[in-house]
Amino acid sequence: MTAWQRYFRDAIAEAVVKEHVPPTVDPAAAALRALSYLQGVTLMAKAYDRPELVADARTAIRALIQTPTT
Repeated sequence: MTAWQRYFRDAIAEAVVKEHVPPTVDPAAAALRALSYLQGVTLMAKAYDRPELVADARTAIRALIQTPTT
């Protein structure tokens, strides 16, 4: 999990530098939120046999890291 969190943190930090994410976003906190959400939605998708939950994750992840949806 630590490696995944670092991966997300680094990707979000890069997005901040490229101005795809507001500069007020804390990459480490946003990474933890995103990873937590993905773990939960994956579990729910498997438990309820609803793969569309994972397919819809993109919009939720953007909201969790406070990125514009455009």
